[in-house]
Amino acid sequence: MDPETLAQRIDAIRIVDSEPERPVGVDPAAVWRVPVGTIYVVDQAELAVVRLANNAHAESPGLLGMEDYLPEPEPEPLACPMCTNRAELTVQGRWGDPATLICPCGHQWPLAPDEPAWSARQLQHTICQSVAENGVPGA
Repeated sequence: MDPETLAQRIDAIRIVDSEPERPVGVDPAAVWRVPVGTIYVVDQAELAVVRLANNAHAESPGLLGMEDYLPEPEPEPLACPMCTNRAELTVQGRWGDPATLICPCGHQWPLAPDEPAWSARQLQHTICQSVAENGVPGA
């Protein structure tokens, strides 16, 4: 591993949407390579539809009962598009760049290539979680 690449292990990540603050000591130029195990994702288009419907229900009190609200979709484990492996995945990239996913089979692919800003936030959250659980490497 080259000296610019930082590697730490975390058990799993859950994809979220907010943009985190960069932790103290995290060099934005460093390449992070974080073995994460399993990555759980929610279909964002499905989630948007469910939230839109539920918000419409909330704006019309008395017309619908609690049983008419739709449950939000459950996160599903992300699988390698080549071998369908769902475990021992690695997230790689620099703070602010879109995330690249790496499977033990060697296949690499971008996380959400059509949404680079969202993908970058997921990498940032992964780095933050790694720092929270393991500290900043070399510090």
